[in-house]
Amino acid sequence: MISKVKSIAWVAIVVFTISMAILPMGCAKAEEVAEEVAEEAEEVAEEAEEVAEEAEEVAEEAEEVAEEAEEVEEAVETATYWIEKAGLKPSGQLNIYSYKDEMALEESVTSMFLDAYPEVEVNWVAIPYAEYASKIAMELETGTADFDLMWSWGAWTNQFKDYLMDVTDMIPQELKDDIVPGIHKAVGSGDKWFGVPFFVGIWGIQYNTEILSKAGYDTPPKQINDFLQCAADCTVDEDNDGLPETYGFTGVSQPGQSWNPVFYALLKNVGGEYWNEDPSNPEALFNDEYGIRALQVEKALYASDFSDPVMAAGDPGQSRSSFSAGGVGLSWNYMGWVYADILNNFPENSDKIGWAEVPVDGDNESYCVTGDMGYVIRDGAENLDNALAFCLFYSSIPIQKWRNEHDGFCPVRLALANDEEYVTEYPYIPISLDMASRSVRYVEPNMSEIENGSIPIFENYFSNKIDEEETLNQLEDLFYSTWESYLE
Repeated sequence: MISKVKSIAWVAIVVFTISMAILPMGCAKAEEVAEEVAEEAEEVAEEAEEVAEEAEEVAEEAEEVAEEAEEVEEAVETATYWIEKAGLKPSGQLNIYSYKDEMALEESVTSMFLDAYPEVEVNWVAIPYAEYASKIAMELETGTADFDLMWSWGAWTNQFKDYLMDVTDMIPQELKDDIVPGIHKAVGSGDKWFGVPFFVGIWGIQYNTEILSKAGYDTPPKQINDFLQCAADCTVDEDNDGLPETYGFTGVSQPGQSWNPVFYALLKNVGGEYWNEDPSNPEALFNDEYGIRALQVEKALYASDFSDPVMAAGDPGQSRSSFSAGGVGLSWNYMGWVYADILNNFPENSDKIGWAEVPVDGDNESYCVTGDMGYVIRDGAENLDNALAFCLFYSSIPIQKWRNEHDGFCPVRLALANDEEYVTEYPYIPISLDMASRSVRYVEPNMSEIENGSIPIFENYFSNKIDEEETLNQLEDLFYSTWESYLE
């Protein structure tokens, strides 16, 4: 294109030179020739200008194509992207321990991994949840463990960290930078990474916009006392028979997996602390005025006239569906689970749902409870490359999307939180991941003992058999007695 422009330019110069040479001849023929030459020169100049404009347009188009290609290259992340980035070539054996509750979905992810890497042979072991931690503890402590990967979350990772492999430097830094802050604790300790987190469950607030609007609210109040009043105002008992058609509040209700974690989060939201976070010299900090306040708020949520009675059944699915069906104004539950339940079973209510942070006292920050999960690698794993590859596969954008779309667990990648098109389809993701950066959950080795041991204490408190002072004393005794067994 450039050479063509140059040629035309030279022709124009020659034509112009000839015309100048013949003009002094003074004859009619010379004037006629000069006029024709001038016209030709003008036409050549115009053609040269058109060619130059075409060249400029072609250059601009080439630049746009190059920019689009670069954007596409940056945007597309395949399920194997991070594996290739880490220079891994999976083949051979891979032994995975997971728990039975997740069997169907985990087998599906494993099948996708095997489709990508058919030379890998996976031995996938499903263990019932109730036996999971104790089986792993026995195998690790006796040196009989032969698994490469184990499903884990913060409490288990912390409990078994001395038996896990530090793979911090083997995970691409770009991926670590794209994991939501605060989620790392699911698979790490301090600055160490033993694997990669792959989803997080956020206990945030969901609300029915239609029910709140009828009660005179646009959104749930941010202050706890106002939030409780909102729950009361949303409760509707048209027949005055004590059985409301619409309840004000429902929430995560599984004993041992809700009451103590909710108390833990409420302590932060009213200005208190649970403990000093020093495993070598643990000290309970909740037996004070903030502990009393947190108990009173929790009791109001779970045992008031506006409280959905299905919570007493202890089945988290019932309380979730109670809200999803449109019978409750406010819910404190796993964000993604609720949305998945609505989309799958009550799609007519999908445009009536809003999302909010957990309420607080005063100007305290809002904290939530999380259930963050990931796979961690056993120290001494015989199939290290395959184990790490599976972790990286699970953290890829395609698999993150697949898992979120199938069971509502929120992805942990900032790239998805910043994907406007995706979060339009799954609107709970941005607020969930924002709350995840301020999440709290007691994940010390005695967590199970404390959560299970707290069940009868909270039951007695909610049923008015003991007061706040006695409840806190019993919870404090439970805290120290369980720690003593670990510190002996």
